[in-house]
Amino acid sequence: MAPLGAALGLQAASSAFNAPNYAPAFLAFQFFWAHGILSSRTLKQWYGIDHNESPRYDLDKYGDEAVRTGRITQKQLNMLRRNESAHANAIENYAFFAGAIGFATFAGVDRQLINRAGLVYTLARIGHGARLLYGYLKHHHFEPSSTPRLDKGPLRVFQPSAYSVSTPPGDLDFTLHKSNSTYFADLDIARGHHFFGLFHVGIQKYSKKARVFPVLGAVASTFRKEIRPFARAKIWTRVLSWDSKWIYLVSHFVPEAPIRSSRADQASAATTRQPLVYATCVSKIVVKQGRQTIVPDEFLAACGLLPESSGDGSGFEAGPASGAYSRQAPRVVLEGSQVEHTAQSVEERKRSGIALAGHIAALDDGLEWLKGPDEIPFAEY
Repeated sequence: MAPLGAALGLQAASSAFNAPNYAPAFLAFQFFWAHGILSSRTLKQWYGIDHNESPRYDLDKYGDEAVRTGRITQKQLNMLRRNESAHANAIENYAFFAGAIGFATFAGVDRQLINRAGLVYTLARIGHGARLLYGYLKHHHFEPSSTPRLDKGPLRVFQPSAYSVSTPPGDLDFTLHKSNSTYFADLDIARGHHFFGLFHVGIQKYSKKARVFPVLGAVASTFRKEIRPFARAKIWTRVLSWDSKWIYLVSHFVPEAPIRSSRADQASAATTRQPLVYATCVSKIVVKQGRQTIVPDEFLAACGLLPESSGDGSGFEAGPASGAYSRQAPRVVLEGSQVEHTAQSVEERKRSGIALAGHIAALDDGLEWLKGPDEIPFAEY
């Protein structure tokens, strides 16, 4: 029997060795993986929302209704949608893989090369499916701490989230530090965790009519300290402020180790002037419901992140149908303290944040510096 390593081109083979072609095995496995293992109908049948009439549209037609009636939870619906996306991705790519393997075999490409390509693609497909499953299990089972734990005070809308990142060799630039471009890739994931974690209540409410999703409008960043190879960091993200259209988020890249808080440690850090922030980023996002823009005040109120009225008419009420506030704000008492906070504290925090957010909003004024076809570049690359 031919050595498997030699057949895959992973080890040297004798001149008389004739490598077998494992293309049929790879094709059979990929077909079983796409149509069997990742099949979305199995889970839909398990949860009782599978219909033969139009199975491709089951989740769109019956998913939200199943959540409202208590047949499944919102987490289970999200998992079903991720599984359906992975199934569709595997089906779509199978045709390209089968065509490539078939043409390579017909053209007489070296069998070891075909076997190596098939192995790499197969491992990549397995990794893609396993990543989706692992992400679901990690978020909902292995790490229950990832579930939002919001304060009950009026400033809970400004509560941060933390996302851990590492610095693998692929993220390094020619100076052997984390490349500036990779900050934004990590920031995308951190921002997504914050958005779907903090605003999950409002997303569920608005998603009953149409899909709700964030659209990134701009990102500005300042880099203060390099991140060395294999170093781990955390991205702390929080709401900075909002206006009539945009929600502004501020994110800080900091060392993963807890920031020292004792007076002696603070004095030591001040003496050594050791920076604790690698980079600061400000992003602005708009929340869309289909093609319509959701007003931030209404969206945040639907999320339950703004102080609510006591119901006696003395305060304000804001929700999906109302975004106006009266002059008198209700008082909210924080648990574990006797300090009373009002909606005024939210407004003050919002105003202080909008001063910084105004700088990124002003980037739209930079269009006037573009002359267009009237300009002549000194060189073209």
